[in-house]
This record gives sequence, structure tokens and C-alpha cells, in this order.
Amino acid sequence: MLTLSTKLTAISAGLALLWAASFSSHSYRVTRVIWLVFSYCFYLVWGRWSLCLLILSSLMNYAVGASLRRNPTTWRLGIGFGLNLVLLCSFKYLPGIHGSFLEGSALGRFQHVLLPLGISFWTFQALSYLFDIYRENEDSDPTLMEFCLYMAFWPTVVSGPICRTSNLIPQFRKCKRPRLSDVATGTRRLCTGILMLGVSEALSLGIAGQGIDAAFARTDYRWTGIDVWFITIGYGFQLFFNFAGYSHLVIGGARLFGIELEENFNRPFLATTPAMFWSQWHMSLSSWIRDYVFIPMASRWRSLWWRNLALLISMILFGIWHGATFLFVLWGAYHGTLLVLHRQWQQVRTRIRLPRVVDGGIALLSWCFTFGAISLGWVLFRAQGWHQALNMFKALADWSSYSSSRLPMACRFLIVLTAVAYFSIVGIAGLLDRVAGTSASVRAIPAALQWISNERWVWVSPLAAVLVLYGFILVGHVGKVGSPLLYRLF
Repeated sequence: MLTLSTKLTAISAGLALLWAASFSSHSYRVTRVIWLVFSYCFYLVWGRWSLCLLILSSLMNYAVGASLRRNPTTWRLGIGFGLNLVLLCSFKYLPGIHGSFLEGSALGRFQHVLLPLGISFWTFQALSYLFDIYRENEDSDPTLMEFCLYMAFWPTVVSGPICRTSNLIPQFRKCKRPRLSDVATGTRRLCTGILMLGVSEALSLGIAGQGIDAAFARTDYRWTGIDVWFITIGYGFQLFFNFAGYSHLVIGGARLFGIELEENFNRPFLATTPAMFWSQWHMSLSSWIRDYVFIPMASRWRSLWWRNLALLISMILFGIWHGATFLFVLWGAYHGTLLVLHRQWQQVRTRIRLPRVVDGGIALLSWCFTFGAISLGWVLFRAQGWHQALNMFKALADWSSYSSSRLPMACRFLIVLTAVAYFSIVGIAGLLDRVAGTSASVRAIPAALQWISNERWVWVSPLAAVLVLYGFILVGHVGKVGSPLLYRLF
């Protein structure tokens, strides 16, 4: 059994060799073969036996895609969709079904099957390939080797972003060395990812073990309304920094090799509407659900009620993607309801000709409502069961409980510090973006401020190093890693 440090050391050494070997060859075919071999070795370190499943899925979907390309019929697409659904459900959802239904039956063996790493992500990539061929939107026509690389590409195979062949395959075919700008951007994204993962780890473990994970682990805890708000907001930031940090690492790592991946997050906690939030949170999955579930369903009929129902169903499927539990179904239905209510409000605003206010007090009020509603949804997403979720909602509804807090002061301090730091940094980054976009000839902007804006890696890198060191100290003190990669669970 390889330890985490051994895995990271092996992967780091492999990446260094891969970077050197990839661009020593002037043939893109040789380079892509090297990439594919490394991707399979990388997945073997993390996924082990499930590598065979990944290769099987790649061969199966390539064969179905070739059949669809010759004759794009509905029944051929249905076969491909059904095979992927059976594969996904067999390894992701059947093991989670407990009780007498599986005991003593032929399906009982699935209760002990391990979840193949990243199966949700690369299965959705395969489905997008089949859907695009059926719609005649896929014109890259990848070879078998290119398609296998698309499915197993080492930066995305574990936890996305969910890619499309129209983006990756043309880049695979370019035989070019990364430019200096690619290396600079990739390094900056890697530093940002390390920084965000360190923040997530700090929130997870907390100070002296009083973090978000410890708060949710106390099933006998007598919640107060203030406690629930702190914990849900804190968990939202923990999940964001964890998954967005990992996305930065993936995007930065691919950029070092000259490959540009889709973005996954775009400052979602600044959203002023639920629709804006879902256009900025886990963007690769949100756009997948939009393009391949919501739009096809909504276009069947033009009725408003049907479009709203299609939106609700799409978000329920979004919840089920994370896990086959009733809490995830409710979480998806909750966000679907928020989106439907937002659409209805837009209809009312248009009907009464209410002007759209994008800044000022109304925008702040809209942000407060959106941030609060999104934070409440994390109860359904994170709670360990019905009993805990119900107790948390009861505490929120009990106004008398807001007079006190039982959550440790260290945990509350860490959550407030993280929130204040995040919004402050985002505000400063927005200001620096404006400075960077301003002509250097404008004398009103000091040269030092322009340098800080254009060369952010100089001062961001030391911050990342300090925070990572702090994370190691926390891990050594508590004796375990809190949440190395939360989305590996999905």
C-alpha cells in the first residue's frame, strides 16, 4: 500500500520526466503516446484495478462513436447511453444501496465494490462525445489513441474539469513546445491552487482540531441558529477552496504542457442571483447539464411550466450525480426551486417594467439573499444523515437559539477570518485587474501598483508557501489529513 507521500513523490518525478520527454520529440504522435502511457501510469497509482475499467469504457465509447458517425440513429445513441449508464450505476450507485434489497441477492456483491476514481467525470466526457456525434457537432474525428488520451488525460481523469473533444483533440494534435507565457501562467495557477488547498485544509482541521469536520462529526450536538450559519458558511468556503484549488492545480499543470483546459470556477460567492452562481460554480458540470439535459428537455415544448419543470429535473439530476442519497436529491431539488423562483421573478419584473439594478443597495440585498440561500443548501449537501439535517434546520427556525453559540470560538474565528480574507482578496484582485487593463501611459496610476498588478506571482508565491507550511503543521498536530480532495468522493 503506497503512502500519500510516496505517491506524490512518484508523480512529481514522473511529471518532470514527462515534461522533458514530451518536447524532445518533434512528432506529435510520439508525444501523445508518451502522454497516454503516463496518464495510465498516473491513474494506476490512484485507481489501481479500475484502470481496466477506464480502458474498457474508452474502447466501448470509441466503438459506439464510430458506429454513430457512420449512421447517427437514435437507437445507436440509446445503446451507448445505456451502456455508460449501466457502467456508472453499477460502480457508483449500487454499492450505496443498503438493506434487505441487496442482502442475499445477486446484487449483494456490489455493496463491497470500491468506487473507481473519477468515473463520473470520464463517463460524462464519453457521453458528451456521443451526444455531439449524434447532433453532428463533433468534427474532430479522433483516432483511437487520441480518444483514449482524451478519456485518461492525467490532469482531468481524477476530478475534472469535464472536457469536450472539440477543445482537447485539436490541442493534442499540435506539436509545439510550451511558450514562456504558458509556463508563467501554469506556475501562477499551481501556486494559487496550493494556496487554496491550504485554506481548505485549515478550515477542515481548524485550530486544535476544532474545524468544520469536527463540527459535523458531532451528531449529538445541540445546534443553535448561529452555529448552523457559521458551519454552513464555513463548509461552503471549505468545499470551494478545496475543489477550486484542485482545479487550479489541474489547469496549471496542463498549461505547463501547452494545453488550455476549461475553467471550473469564476468567483461564485460574488453572485447576486442563483442563476449567476451556477454559471460560476463547477462550470464544466453546470454547462454539461445545461447542454445535454436542460436544453434538449426544454426545447421539447415551449410552455413556461415545462421549461421550469425541465430546470427542476436537471438540478435533481445534478444532485444525483454527486450521490444516490435522498439528501442529494433534495439538494438538487432545492437549487432547482431557487432557479425556478428566480425565473418567475424575472417574468414579474419584466411584466411590471421594474428597472434592473446592477449595483447599489438592491444589488447588495440580492447578493445577501443569494449567499444565504446557497449557504443553507450546504446543510443538505454535507449533513451526515436525516437526523442531523433536521436538527440543523430546526435550530435555524428557532429564534430563541440565536442568543447563544456552542461552537468553539476558534472555529468561528477561523471561518470569519477566511470569509473576510476571501472577499478582501477578491476585491483587491478586481482592482488589480482594472489596473492591469489600463494603459501604462496613464500617470494617475503609480508604477509600483502596475508592477504589483502585472507580477502577482512574486508576492503570491511566498503567501502560498507560508500557508502550505501552516497546513503541514496542522496535519502534524492533529495526526491526519482532513480533506485532501473532497470531490474524489463524487
